[in-house]
Amino acid sequence: MAQALFIASSFPMSKNSALFALEYDNYPEYAAQSVLISTIFGGITVSIVIFLSRVWFG
Repeated sequence: MAQALFIASSFPMSKNSALFALEYDNYPEYAAQSVLISTIFGGITVSIVIFLSRVWFG
């Protein structure tokens, strides 16, 4: 259970934040950029976290 939660904590932020920002007209461009950047770095981060979870949780 701890391993699954550890891996889930490394997923990129949701596109829902960009949708809320767009709907409420609250910096939608910034929210979209944040989602894009977190998705790009998410591939690297998730891979590292999966590797670390296999080392730490066996």
